[in-house]
Amino acid sequence: MAIKRSIETKLDTQLTRADLLQALRQEYGENDLFPPTDITEDWLKLTDFDPENVIKLAPIRPRKGDMLGSGIV
Repeated sequence: MAIKRSIETKLDTQLTRADLLQALRQEYGENDLFPPTDITEDWLKLTDFDPENVIKLAPIRPRKGDMLGSGIV
């Protein structure tokens, strides 16, 4: 939002709390299209994959010992 405002006004702008809240609402609304369940068929419809060509569909989870999984960034 701040970048768009800066482009429109041709002035340097600061990122505000209102920008973050608006971006959060927009992002949340855009992600509303994702299926609320882990039913494979629902996700395959979303991704347009042919079910005959899919062996398994699973979320990505950190492995033990991964830097990201351990909370160390």
